[in-house]
Amino acid sequence: MNIPIKYNDEIDEFTKDLTLQMRLENYIKSHFYVAYVISKLCPIYLLGGSIRDLIFAKKPKDLDFVILGKENIDWIIEVFNKYNIKYEFNRFGGFKFEYNNARIDLWLSDDLFSSIQYNVDGLFFDLRTNSLISLTFDDFLNNGLKLVNSENNIEKGREKKLIKFEEEFKNEKR
Repeated sequence: MNIPIKYNDEIDEFTKDLTLQMRLENYIKSHFYVAYVISKLCPIYLLGGSIRDLIFAKKPKDLDFVILGKENIDWIIEVFNKYNIKYEFNRFGGFKFEYNNARIDLWLSDDLFSSIQYNVDGLFFDLRTNSLISLTFDDFLNNGLKLVNSENNIEKGREKKLIKFEEEFKNEKR
């Protein structure tokens, strides 16, 4: 998947990235390298707004990860303990914590589709292969914003935010 990435006018941490995959890998390694430790043990994916922010060379407000396999909770907690990660649970039942100046949310799930609400959310970064996976993001690029999973419990008001992002994305692509 080839998504054009943007650069800032000033020199910053995004200046030397050649591809979006490189930008994502560099950012994760700088702000939550433990995700790559986890990736040696099971599939883990970065998803959501952080990828969209990094496309535009913006610092994400948080990093959202999903690990495939709900049975992994015991050894995930062991990894947290080894790296002195003090976690809480977020309102959706996932882990939340701060690490290297980044807010992290991490969920255990049986499937990636459950983490998607709108087609714009369907872009994932596989840390095992450093590759992008588009479950529904291509549909967003081609057809605009659509609800694809009404079962996802995203807070009210998010639709306005996503529509605003759709407009910004169209303007950036020009």
